[in-house]
Amino acid sequence: MDMISRYLIIGLCVLTFGSLWAQKDSRADRLYFEYAYPAAVKAYEEEMKEYLLTSGQQLNLADAYFRTRQYEKAADTFMEVYKKDSLM
Repeated sequence: MDMISRYLIIGLCVLTFGSLWAQKDSRADRLYFEYAYPAAVKAYEEEMKEYLLTSGQQLNLADAYFRTRQYEKAADTFMEVYKKDSLM
């Protein structure tokens, strides 16, 4: 394997693990699990601007919408997750 291929593989690994690490330390997840649903909604919406939410985070967002009586947004978000993973 030549040097360029090695650097490319290392770079892809760093980017992959970096994005996974960033999603683990989600402020929105912490707020959601502390039952601070209005703050969690705002935090999830901000995080969506930076990266794609995981399916679990999207479900948390949909539930937070529901618990804050934003039923239309809750339904839309649940349907987005369902369309991606109908085995849910």
